[in-house]
Amino acid sequence: VLLECALKRIIRYKGNRITFGQIDKSFLIGFIEFLNTDQRDFDRNSSKEHKSGKLISEDYKFMLFARIMTVLNRAVREDIISKNPGKYIEAGLKPKHIQKNRCYLTLSEIQSIIKTPHRMQNDVKRAFLFCCFCGLRFSDVRKITWQELHKGKDGFIQLETHMKKTRQAIYLPLSANALRWIPPKGNAKDDERIFKNLPKQASHANQTLKTLTRKAGIEKHITFHVARHTFATLTLSFGADIYTVSKLLGHTKNQNTQVYAKMIKENKRKAINLIPICDID
Repeated sequence: VLLECALKRIIRYKGNRITFGQIDKSFLIGFIEFLNTDQRDFDRNSSKEHKSGKLISEDYKFMLFARIMTVLNRAVREDIISKNPGKYIEAGLKPKHIQKNRCYLTLSEIQSIIKTPHRMQNDVKRAFLFCCFCGLRFSDVRKITWQELHKGKDGFIQLETHMKKTRQAIYLPLSANALRWIPPKGNAKDDERIFKNLPKQASHANQTLKTLTRKAGIEKHITFHVARHTFATLTLSFGADIYTVSKLLGHTKNQNTQVYAKMIKENKRKAINLIPICDID
C-alpha cells in the first residue's frame, strides 16, 4: 500500500511517463521538496483526489521516500540502472524517521486480555496472544502453515519460516505460552495455514483488537504490531540479552532492538520516581 502511495505521488510530481533514466539526484531532491508541501489524502479509498489541508507527516514522508529507494535498489540489482542516485543525496535533505514511543502490553494487561471472553472462531485473539509470546508480525503469523512447525529431539517445538517483509529465514523456538494459543490441527493438511480464520488485512484485525482490549479495560492504542513490541520488552525485562532478542525478532542489526532496551531503562527511571520524596526531620 505504501509503495502504491509513493508511486501515486511520483505521478503527481512528474506525470505518468517517467523512465528510470530520468530519475537522477536532482529529480529525487525535487520529489522530496514536493513531499514537503504535499497534503494528506482525505479519502484514500476514493478514486478522486480529496485533500485534508494538512501536510503529510515527516515520518510518512520518510516511509514514502524509503519505498522509492527500495524500487531503485531493485533496479540496480536487475541491471536496469547502474547506481541508485538517492544514495548521493545529503542526509540533511532526506526525510527523517521520527522515533515514536512504542506501545506495548505488560504481563498483567496480557492476563486481562486472556481472561476477557471473545469469540475464537475468527482467530484474532488467539493469533494476537501467540504473537505476544513469539514476536511475529501480522503478515507472518497469517501465512504460517502446520508443516513449518518442527519438533526437535529435545521435545521443543520450533517454527521455521520466512519473514514476508525481509524474506529472511527465521527459526523460533516456541514457549509454552505461545503453544497454548495454537488451535487444534484436527484434519488440517500440513500445507494449510495455522490461523486460517485471520482477516486478510491487519486493519480489520485491529478493529477486533480495539473491541477486545476495551472490554479488557485497556485504554492503550493496541494494533497487531503491539504484540511484537510486547514480546521484545517482556523478554528483555525478564533477562534475555539484546543479541538473542534481535535474532528472535529477525532483526539484521542489534540497533533495531536497542530501542526496546532504552524503553525498559526509561520505565525503570519513571518507576523509582513514583515514590514521593520523604521529609527529613
